[in-house]
Amino acid sequence: MRTFAAAIALSAAVIASPAMAAVQGTTTATFSDAKPTTAVYTGMGTNAITWGTATSGSQVNRLTFGANTPFSATLGQQFKIGSISYYNGTIENGTELTSVGLNLAFNFADPAIGAFTKSFTLGLTSTPNTGTADQNADFVTFPSFNTTDTFTVNGQAYQFKLLGLTNVVGDGFLSSNASQFNVREGGNASADVFGILSAVPEPTTWAMMLVGFGMVGASARYRRRSVKAAITA
Repeated sequence: MRTFAAAIALSAAVIASPAMAAVQGTTTATFSDAKPTTAVYTGMGTNAITWGTATSGSQVNRLTFGANTPFSATLGQQFKIGSISYYNGTIENGTELTSVGLNLAFNFADPAIGAFTKSFTLGLTSTPNTGTADQNADFVTFPSFNTTDTFTVNGQAYQFKLLGLTNVVGDGFLSSNASQFNVREGGNASADVFGILSAVPEPTTWAMMLVGFGMVGASARYRRRSVKAAITA
C-alpha cells in the first residue's frame, strides 16, 4: 500500500508542478494601420480611435481597448486581458474604416517571459441601416484565436493563447463563433478578451510521470497476485 500511495503521490506532484505557479504581468494596447487611408479617423497609436463623419444628430464611431493591467492569475487559469468597447454612430458613406491593427504588448514578470507583442488586423464593417436592429448592427471581426505562442524560461516551456470574446455588456451581441462583436446602431457595448498561460511538461517530467504510472501498475498487479494467493491458500 505504501508503494501504491507513493506512486500516486509522485504522479500527482509531477502533474501539479508547476501548475500552481503565479502568473503576473502587464498589458498595453494600441491601434495602428487604419484602412483605407482616405477614411476620416483619429487616435492611431493610442488605445482609442474614432472614424467617420457623423450625420446630423449623430456621433462618429469609436473603438477602445481597455487593458486589464496589471493582471494576476495562476498557470493554466484563464485571465482577463482587457475589454474592447465600441460605439456605433451613424456616419456618412465613404468616411468609414474597413480595418485596423490591434497591438497587444505583454510583459510577463512571473514567469519571467518578458515582453512580446501580438498584433491582429480587425475587420470593421459598417452596415447600410436598411434592416432590423440586429441586421443594422455594425461589427468588429477578430481573426482566429487559435494561435499559440511558446516560450522557454530556465528550461521550462510555456504556451500562451488568446481565447475568444465573452461577457458582452450593453447594446451588442456576439456571433456564434465568438469572433464577431456586433453593436446595434446608436448603441454602445463592450466585450472581454481572455488569455491563458500554461506550462508544457518537459521530457524529464514525462519520464517521471511514466515512472509513477509504472509503479502504480506494478503495485496493482502485485496486489492482485497477493489476493489470488490468499484465496487459494
